[in-house]
Amino acid sequence: MLAQSDSLRFLRLSNNHLSGKITPAIFCSSSLELLYLDGNNFDGNIPSVDISTFLSYSLIDMDLSNNNLSGELPRWIWNVSNLNALAVSNNQLKGLITMELCYLDSLNILDLSKNNFSGPIPSCFDAQSIKHLHLSKNRLNGTLTNAFFNSSSLVALDLSEN
Repeated sequence: MLAQSDSLRFLRLSNNHLSGKITPAIFCSSSLELLYLDGNNFDGNIPSVDISTFLSYSLIDMDLSNNNLSGELPRWIWNVSNLNALAVSNNQLKGLITMELCYLDSLNILDLSKNNFSGPIPSCFDAQSIKHLHLSKNRLNGTLTNAFFNSSSLVALDLSEN
């Protein structure tokens, strides 16, 4: 299968009319760095991947925005230590934004906007790497910590319409 190729580094299937569930095999390439599945009609949950067989530690950018994905973000995403950009905006994802997010030291861009995430905003955004944080149009609540205001790296912060 193409997605399991050991030489595939870049996969862009953006803005097509692809539909159905995202196959877990797409995340099992040992060399995949850039994955763009945005702007399709994929539905269902983001696949769970058995962490003991998960090979995509090389994944740097992942964009699953503008689909019909639902459920919670799977925990394996927070174990991809090289992740620089994660965009899952404009889906139907729900649940809490977990503190595991705080351990992604390479994360520069996080876009979880236009979903149904709820609960408090994690207080860990004092990480020096995060530059763009988009959490608008969810159901987030709570107080903003000083981490947002003390960050020397934060360029864009959008918490509107929560």
